Amino acid sequence: MNVIIILALILFILMKLIGKEKGTKAFFSLIINFLIIFTAIMLIAHNLNPITITILACILISYVSLFTINGKHPKTYAAFWSTLLTLAVLFFFIYFIGYAARIQGFSEEEFEEISLYSLYIGTNFTKLIISTIIMSLIGAIIDTAISISSSMNEVFLHNPSITRRKLFESGLNISRDILGTTTNTLYFAFVGGYMALILWLKDLHYSFGTIINSKVFCSEIISILCSSLGVTLIIPITAGITSYILLSKKQYAVADGNSSENLEHLSDSSPDLAIDSNLDTNKIDIIKGDDIP
Repeated sequence: MNVIIILALILFILMKLIGKEKGTKAFFSLIINFLIIFTAIMLIAHNLNPITITILACILISYVSLFTINGKHPKTYAAFWSTLLTLAVLFFFIYFIGYAARIQGFSEEEFEEISLYSLYIGTNFTKLIISTIIMSLIGAIIDTAISISSSMNEVFLHNPSITRRKLFESGLNISRDILGTTTNTLYFAFVGGYMALILWLKDLHYSFGTIINSKVFCSEIISILCSSLGVTLIIPITAGITSYILLSKKQYAVADGNSSENLEHLSDSSPDLAIDSNLDTNKIDIIKGDDIP
């Protein structure tokens, strides 16, 4: 327990020093997300529907993770709605996989540890494994969504005249660089967490075919693949929603007679945009090169 507290303090200090105000918000959002997950587990333990509780928890986690750190900004709304839409699309696929793969329950390797306990706990293990897969992918798609929307927001701020199609294509180009590293992160997280188990199975002289067909291995591989599908699917969704929201906000700002406040709302206190927002967009004179002192 002391080690956990020390590590938490070190993490908080580093996030505070490096991330400043946003680092502090990120640390407290992490604590809030922990409380959300803990509450969800307690509710599932009281025989409430695991899938319903997990979806509600994922929505709350998405809201806390995005709006606590980034505030109510168009890029944050874009990332939030992209996350929910991707989650809705993947839910039906995960629901089918959860029933078709038959990976629910405990594996053979865990029988010795749980032999003294009763397995009649009144919980549907198929729904539980579906909830586990959903919960495991929410972090990856939130991270990908906000990375894409933030990058597209910067592109838009530096080129306000960009078309919706060009902004969408820029989002896709940015996303291709994110895709490879994110999928590798998911894979190495699995290898790091289950390396001891894989070595133990090898010491038991399990064949390669037995290992890859074991329940514990298949469940984690399916979880990784579903997370990778989520990361891939959210790329065009986020690019499309972000380009629509940013260009819609721009049109609203130009159509409004007092556009300075709306222009300021499009940026995170961008100095360049703050200077431009002092101009009246209805009264702009073109300055020739010869008129510049």
